[in-house]
Amino acid sequence: YYSSAGATNCTQCLAGYYCTVTTQTACGASKYSSAGATSCSTCPAGYECSSSTTATPVQCNAGNYSSSGSTSCSPCLKGYGCPVAGMSSPSACTNGTYQNNTGQTSCLPCPAGYKCFDTTSSPAICSQGEYSPEGVTLCLSCPDGQYSSTTGAATCTDCPAGSQCSSKTTATPCSAGEYSTVGKTHCTTCPSGTYALNSGSSSCTSCPAGFECTTTTNIACASGYYTLGNATTCIPCPGGHQCANSSILPVICPSGTYASNTSTSCTSCESGYYCPTAGLSGHLSCAAGYYQIGTGGTSCTPCPQGNKCTDKTAAPTPCPAGEYQNGTGMESCKSCASGYYANVPGSILCTICPGGYECPDPTSLPVACATGEYSSAGATACSPCPAGTTCSGSTVTNCTSGQYSNGSHCVTCPAGFYCDSYLLSKPLDCPNGQYQPSTGQTSCLNCPAGQKCLSKSGSPVNCEAGYYSHLGDGNCTVSVKSVEGAYFYTHVQQ
Repeated sequence: YYSSAGATNCTQCLAGYYCTVTTQTACGASKYSSAGATSCSTCPAGYECSSSTTATPVQCNAGNYSSSGSTSCSPCLKGYGCPVAGMSSPSACTNGTYQNNTGQTSCLPCPAGYKCFDTTSSPAICSQGEYSPEGVTLCLSCPDGQYSSTTGAATCTDCPAGSQCSSKTTATPCSAGEYSTVGKTHCTTCPSGTYALNSGSSSCTSCPAGFECTTTTNIACASGYYTLGNATTCIPCPGGHQCANSSILPVICPSGTYASNTSTSCTSCESGYYCPTAGLSGHLSCAAGYYQIGTGGTSCTPCPQGNKCTDKTAAPTPCPAGEYQNGTGMESCKSCASGYYANVPGSILCTICPGGYECPDPTSLPVACATGEYSSAGATACSPCPAGTTCSGSTVTNCTSGQYSNGSHCVTCPAGFYCDSYLLSKPLDCPNGQYQPSTGQTSCLNCPAGQKCLSKSGSPVNCEAGYYSHLGDGNCTVSVKSVEGAYFYTHVQQ
């Protein structure tokens, strides 16, 4: 209360004033008082005391605030929010919120696709390759394997299968020979044995059997090559096998056939060759003296005895007459030795010419020796019987004493002849004055004295009267007496 001089009573101090005992003074702006106050109070925070005589502080409205002793409420600052009345200080916007106006009751959440690094400024749109959900301070780079091709993206998109997203702003299709699954930053080269023919592949295709594949192509194996799948190179069909089907394992050639490398079929062993086992890469030539006439043979046949095999593809040729072959597997025949013969083709041995025959031609049968000839076994020609012998085939027999040979037989020496040696080819005449009345004699007899031998084969005859003979004369002689003046003569008696 207060009173002035001469007052009869004290007056209650008015609200908005403070009083001493003698005075009443206005509180002034930023202060207030209720009636009967002796002092003024500072305007509390969250209130304003705009009048110099404020009796009751006025609470700041939402969107405003004041500190202690304020004469007025201030609008909430940018970057702040004043959500309730009577706030003594603004609430700063939290990360991910903003307020670009004053006097606002709240901060706004940073919208998706934007960044709010300054709580007092308008949100900034996220660039390509970035994103932000609502309420984020900064834009985030798209995670690996995602991208955003537009600005202001709230989320990033998974990189689709068949593409790569290394830049995070675009999804680039994988090239041929590459692939990717969902969410990849780079494409992967197709593994060995797989391929991708087109761009944008999400997977690679296994190289099928019968093909060879780069990462971008699949090429059918050439004839005589094969694969079983997932191959980068076709495999040449090995020798001894056939690859008619390029997508399966090579098939081994059976015996009697063969195949060189890269063959699509097995070849039957040709005539003159043989294929003894399965899996041969080439045929084997028949050895000299062996033959194989047909095809598909597993062995060659040795040339049989009596034949020659000069052509491995042909049947054996019988040895011609005059030749032979006692061995097997021979290319040629042997000629019969001198004195041997083979008169039919295909002989295994030559036959020795038998005694009593001659074999001048080894291709013909033996020829019997002619009469008066002989031969031993193995003769090419018969020989005349030697003088004084008799021949029968191959046998030569000496004539005995008192015989001679007429070429084919021994002949008893006839009367009037003598045979003093078995080597004689004819009998010897008894000399004059000798005789031989018997056959088979080796000598002649002297005609005896007093006898005459008119026939060398007959007996002596006595001389007639008046005749005479000496031993061995052979004839009788007449004697005439000598007459003087006459002559002598002798008359031989006939």
